[in-house]
Amino acid sequence: MDINRKLEILKTYQSPMYLYDAGIIQKQYTKLKSSLPEQFEIFYSMKANPLLGICQYMKSLGSRIEVASEGELHIALAAGFPVKDIIFTSPGKTYDELAYAIDKEIYSINVESFAELEIIQEIAQRKSVKVNVSIRINPDCDVSGAGMKMSGVPTQFGIDYKELMKNINILLQAPNVNFIGIHVYMGTQVLDANNIISSMSDVFRMALDIQAKAGTELKFIDLGGGFGVPYFKCDQELDLYALKSGVNKIWGEYRDKFRNARVAVESG
Repeated sequence: MDINRKLEILKTYQSPMYLYDAGIIQKQYTKLKSSLPEQFEIFYSMKANPLLGICQYMKSLGSRIEVASEGELHIALAAGFPVKDIIFTSPGKTYDELAYAIDKEIYSINVESFAELEIIQEIAQRKSVKVNVSIRINPDCDVSGAGMKMSGVPTQFGIDYKELMKNINILLQAPNVNFIGIHVYMGTQVLDANNIISSMSDVFRMALDIQAKAGTELKFIDLGGGFGVPYFKCDQELDLYALKSGVNKIWGEYRDKFRNARVAVESG
């Protein structure tokens, strides 16, 4: 969209206003999608911008969606996303939000703690339903260069990997919970492709260990995201060619082991 068109729109609708360029959104989405294996699904992190029109446009591009509140889930449904393409991730879900997500039968509630798992089990039992959950893991490792680290250190994000492996039977024995997968989000604003590639490799290794420990095949593996954008002059743009090469190599090692799983990344 050229500057004259922007000025024309501003003159029509007056300031203050927000103006979003669908062409740029499409370009960025296509660049990321083409840098990943064909089987990988992109989940739009709605917290980046919950505007209904943006969500509708992301759906038209083929994106799935990740929500972090009851309000965002309501918008995702209003935007037309099918429940099979909606996941709910947030360290502060309320009882009512969990009940709402359970009623809507979304694809996965990404559980942040065993306490949250207990609440989901209680709600599901009361409603006589079985709920799909994925466990958000806080692994021992982290991503060097992440703008905000969400792993490798104590955080509110997810269950420590060692704790999960030690207490996995709590998850497996919850009668109204259907354990389908894992979710790992190492950090945000990563501009080094090698760090993202290394993170994805770590997640796949953990997924194999969890499958072996649980004795069940994972149906969903959420690799997180963290795809950085150069905001400052000294920032180097994420090398999507290196990302594509590295991720394809790793996926080649694990494809057969997770042939029946949905593999996801997130991006805002």
